[in-house]
Amino acid sequence: MERIAAEGACISSVELVTADGAIRLGRPQNGTATLAITGLPDRQVRLGEREDSELLAEELRRLDRDDSYADALVVGGDQERSSHV
Repeated sequence: MERIAAEGACISSVELVTADGAIRLGRPQNGTATLAITGLPDRQVRLGEREDSELLAEELRRLDRDDSYADALVVGGDQERSSHV
């Protein structure tokens, strides 16, 4: 994996390299992305931007219990882990 930093707060492109060639999806700030697949013509794809509330709700749905974090919060390592961390 190679990460190339760019301006802005979101991911602007991803590329997957396979044995058959590369698949690249790039989206400048205007909401229209370009899907490029080796051997095929590039295609324009409309990608809607999601509201912050939608992004936060998605992240919260994926939250699982974090046992390592709970263990780190235990002072001295000999207290019993709280059941609601």
